[in-house]
Amino acid sequence: MNLAGTFFRVFNLTLLRLAASLIPRRQRAEWLKEWQSELWHVRQACSAECGTPRQAEQKIAAFCFGAFQDALEAFRGFFVGE
Repeated sequence: MNLAGTFFRVFNLTLLRLAASLIPRRQRAEWLKEWQSELWHVRQACSAECGTPRQAEQKIAAFCFGAFQDALEAFRGFFVGE
């Protein structure tokens, strides 16, 4: 793996960990585990289907930013009692 690939992997995992900080503590580990698993699948699919490594990393990053929306919904649901 090259330096850019390592950077993007660390960046993507950091995004997921930041989003996880919005999840209530008792649900955080499971939530993060699920998103990391999904990230693995997205990375595999994008590596095979995207035209260039840059396009793949853009799609993977977009997926990771989606974790914030999911985390915010879970955060709201926790306080609403869902």
